[in-house]
Amino acid sequence: MERLSERERNQAIGMLRCGVSVINVKKLFNCSRNTVHELVRRYRLTGDVHDRPRPGRPRATTQRDDRAIVLTHLLDRFRSATLTAPTFNVTAQTIRNQLRACQRPIRARRPYTGGILTLRHHHARIGWARAHRYWRRRDWNTVPFSDESRYNLSHADGRARVYRRQGERFAPVCVRQHDRFGGGGVMVWGGIMGRQKTRLIVIRGNLNAPRYIDEVLNAKAIQFMRRNAPVVFQHDNAPVVFQHDNIST
Repeated sequence: MERLSERERNQAIGMLRCGVSVINVKKLFNCSRNTVHELVRRYRLTGDVHDRPRPGRPRATTQRDDRAIVLTHLLDRFRSATLTAPTFNVTAQTIRNQLRACQRPIRARRPYTGGILTLRHHHARIGWARAHRYWRRRDWNTVPFSDESRYNLSHADGRARVYRRQGERFAPVCVRQHDRFGGGGVMVWGGIMGRQKTRLIVIRGNLNAPRYIDEVLNAKAIQFMRRNAPVVFQHDNAPVVFQHDNIST
């Protein structure tokens, strides 16, 4: 037997106050006589038919534990909830729930993968950002940016996720087909500046420092910059470039 909604409880009280019998109210709302009598008793005591507050399920952690959980994961950002759970005698999901419920929610995300930065690198980057903080749009329109990217036919370079329901693990739309013998890929290079862009260069085979300088920088990048001079070339710190210093200007 389903519980009466708040609207049905108000209707029942109204009918009783108009002289309708308890038996007729019980039949109309398909509930027991005790339910109607309890509804009348609560209305006489409180003057309304709202649900009383319920304590709910008891908490598995104390406020002190909650602060310790948040602090633990702030000190070690790569620590898993499964590793923290035994320390507080709770489940890993409880740890995740508490991290999401704190004042500044903490959620698991794919980490950004970047190069190793020393203290000197940090200072240099902050200094560069401050020096160019007040550049206007016309200033940035003279700065070409370049980068390279690889496209694979059979798989992605990063970790892929699939959204699926229970029992759909082997559904065709949820299966990522993978060629165990490869499948091939291609690396391309390109650059942008303001409303202009370079031609897309397809790099065949492995890219090393001499090939990068001869086939990309000297062959395309420098020509593009000369046609649009004066420019400031903003490079992406590719390691292969700094192995050579014979780039023509």
